[in-house]
Amino acid sequence: MGNAFLLQGGDCAESFKEFHANNIRDTFRILLQMGAVLMFGGQMPVIKVGRMAGQFAKPRSEAFEEKDGVKLPSYRGDNVNGDAFDEKSRIPDPHRMIRAYCQSAATLNLLRAFATGGYAAMQRVTQWNLDFTERSEQGDRYRELASRVDEALGFMAAAGLTVDHPLMTTTDFWTSHECLLLPYEQSLTRLDSTSGRYYDCSAHFLWAGERTRQLDGAHVEFLRGVANPLGIKGSHPGGVHLEMTGQNVTECIGGSRTVTFDDLGSRYHTHCDPRLNASQSLELAFIIAERLRKRRISSQQPLITGL
Repeated sequence: MGNAFLLQGGDCAESFKEFHANNIRDTFRILLQMGAVLMFGGQMPVIKVGRMAGQFAKPRSEAFEEKDGVKLPSYRGDNVNGDAFDEKSRIPDPHRMIRAYCQSAATLNLLRAFATGGYAAMQRVTQWNLDFTERSEQGDRYRELASRVDEALGFMAAAGLTVDHPLMTTTDFWTSHECLLLPYEQSLTRLDSTSGRYYDCSAHFLWAGERTRQLDGAHVEFLRGVANPLGIKGSHPGGVHLEMTGQNVTECIGGSRTVTFDDLGSRYHTHCDPRLNASQSLELAFIIAERLRKRRISSQQPLITGL
């Protein structure tokens, strides 16, 4: 498993229309809840990384899309063009990059306030998880794990690690997005005067997508020159990467609060690929935590050999 578990999640593509403090808060909150469950199940640090504050551009397999005989350039994300199917919206507009930057900066500032201002307190996160198990149709399955986390917090408090300790009230949270729109990434690349290395300051963590990871391509060449942590498909994941939201959308079927095919049209709001909603995301975290715990326990059992 390594020394930590990576939890990465967020919108398939951020949008200008859905930019709201509540949306940012809800996604941050569900990642906190998932992180607490996974940390207890795996008994190792969980690195929480949001697909936030920069995940606007989207790769496209086709340069054009056609509807009812009308052919227009494909929607490539809000920092390139609009998603409405009309000629004006699909014209690339460089000013969209400036708007994306301003929205990303505001998102990052809000995330920083949430992470360090007490909202991320472990006791609060644990109570959220306990509340989830009470409302879930499969609550009995997850309640034991959530209660164990609560008991562990009680033990730490008795040992002197009280609720006002910084370790219990703050958290580390990182941002990420696909390195796709190179003019945007290049404009935010800076030289660190202390180390002499270049960093892309648009995010903490960047990844090369399936369509842009050619060894002789411009994206790999750009990423070769920056010192950010990088992701690429085909390597050992060491965690889980989800397209998800903290909102109560109906874009993926299944879950304990069953979303059916008939439900999909009621709250299908994504601008790109479908996302897990808050309940589905947290339920998945409980399932993964169960597997991590079983794996950890089995690996710790003494090896019994015959004579």
